[in-house]
Amino acid sequence: MNDQKKKKSPWPLGITIVYGSFVLFLLAWLLYATSRKVDLVTPDYYAQQIKYQEYIDKMERTKALGRTPGLQYEKKNKQLKLTFSKEDTSLAQGIITLFRPSNAALDFQEDLRLDENGVQLVSFSRREKGLWRLKVDWQHGENLFYHEEAFVVH
Repeated sequence: MNDQKKKKSPWPLGITIVYGSFVLFLLAWLLYATSRKVDLVTPDYYAQQIKYQEYIDKMERTKALGRTPGLQYEKKNKQLKLTFSKEDTSLAQGIITLFRPSNAALDFQEDLRLDENGVQLVSFSRREKGLWRLKVDWQHGENLFYHEEAFVVH
């Protein structure tokens, strides 16, 4: 029997390679995941969560109002057209917040400045393409309202 060479089974080597590859994959994924920058929606996210009931009340008032601001992105002019009804135009004051969920550094705010037709244009000529989220927080008389909507810049 010494003359015959014993055949070694390839299974131990195969199992070692599979487990080793899996461990290397997990380590590579861990390094990748920890090197990614993660932006919260806002820097004071937790403080805003505590005040979220105010937003719920504003959204309920907006729903009861029966109308929300119209939102239309005009690709040709690279402008966002925000339209309020005539009833809301004269007394409305507030803030428009536009933010990119993927990059908090691109977020910006503008005061609500409606023209006589209840329209406000926001230029996107120098803004990045992609998904944006519009938040309109406004006051009409004594009542506070809030509307949020997502749109895509092409």
